[in-house]
Amino acid sequence: MPPREIKVIIDAVGRMCSEKVDSIVQECDRDMMELEYVPSPLKLFVDCLARVRKSVDLLQPARVLLRLYTSAWEDWM
Repeated sequence: MPPREIKVIIDAVGRMCSEKVDSIVQECDRDMMELEYVPSPLKLFVDCLARVRKSVDLLQPARVLLRLYTSAWEDWM
């Protein structure tokens, strides 16, 4: 996988995770009961990887690698 594509993936996952964490904090500030529905950090990360695979223009090898990686974790979780 080219280094540029790795950076695109890392940046996109970081941005998505950060946005989701911000959203979780806002929801929990309004209602602490929302903590019941907060995903684990691992689930949050795997979900963001899956979203990146579907939403970012990636070369086929990167897309396949992300699909296999996320499906392995999703099966386990």
